[in-house]
Amino acid sequence: MTSGAYRFAALWRVIWELPEKPGSSIWTFCNKVGLRYWRLDVMSSAENGRIGDISTYLYVVGRYEALGAEWRIAPTVPSRYDQYLRAPYDQRTYMTWYHITSRPSGEGFAIHATPQTNQDDLLARRINRKCLFSFRGCDGLCELLPDAVPVLEERHTAWGGCSDVPRSWCDLKYDNCRESFR
Repeated sequence: MTSGAYRFAALWRVIWELPEKPGSSIWTFCNKVGLRYWRLDVMSSAENGRIGDISTYLYVVGRYEALGAEWRIAPTVPSRYDQYLRAPYDQRTYMTWYHITSRPSGEGFAIHATPQTNQDDLLARRINRKCLFSFRGCDGLCELLPDAVPVLEERHTAWGGCSDVPRSWCDLKYDNCRESFR
């Protein structure tokens, strides 16, 4: 699913063929008047008539940067994260930050859940739908995934990435970029 006017791929291909300044100006104008770009992808796999895993990916243009939210429910945390599984909670639900390198760039957060995932960890994947329809745009990951904040605080960890955009009003008390509490 893609938001509003952005569903018309042919229109945006023409806009991106324009020289950079007019194409970028149209994009910026659309976001400032509340025609915020967002895209939601949902995928699943099945084997022998049973669902093996289900995953979603959301990308939305926020107030200062692009924001992403990704979650997956599968029998285990993907093996590519094995070296990062520090605590028992990481084995049941692994959470990680990632960088978005598209235009505009930004940051995202992924939640990999398993059958052992507890209720609080499952709630952490709830996406604040107001971020999709906001004129201002959401400030950061804490606004996009508000129920992840208490889980991260309980784990004594932060989102994971460092960015030069202003800190959000709802951000975690711990600032891993400055290695201190604010």
